[in-house]
Amino acid sequence: MTVPVVNAFINFSTGPAFAPTLLLDSGILDTDVLGDSAAIIVDVSDVVNNITTQRGRNAQADQFQTGSCSLRIVDENGDFNSQNSNSPYAGLLTPMKKVQITATYGAITYPIFMGYIVSYSTTTPLNASDVVYTTLECVDAFRLAQNAQIATVTGTSAGQLS
Repeated sequence: MTVPVVNAFINFSTGPAFAPTLLLDSGILDTDVLGDSAAIIVDVSDVVNNITTQRGRNAQADQFQTGSCSLRIVDENGDFNSQNSNSPYAGLLTPMKKVQITATYGAITYPIFMGYIVSYSTTTPLNASDVVYTTLECVDAFRLAQNAQIATVTGTSAGQLS
């Protein structure tokens, strides 16, 4: 039986879009998203140790929840440790960077999770032989909508609840 190939990407560019950044003379029209600098997209598929996703309706609370993802990376060099000033991603390891998880099966790529990093947590090894992990906690765009403070909407009548 064939096993799907799971891919994980971190996009360190600014802005909410997941597409590559469109820059004049180097982008693809109708595919890339207009941005202020070239996207820094890192494929972390080969160093991911564990992925956990959760989303949908909570039956007990009878409400829909913000989707979440926990992405554990084997981080022996400290590349994804936000406290490591020698990391190749130093200065980029901040909250709200984009994460995309996909699975490819039978030449078809399926989206698993798209969201934003809210925290980086690196383990401290007790022994020299211990493996160092950095766990990225992520949420989907429903968290952004949940945190939006909208008082009024122009053009609607009083009492409009939709």
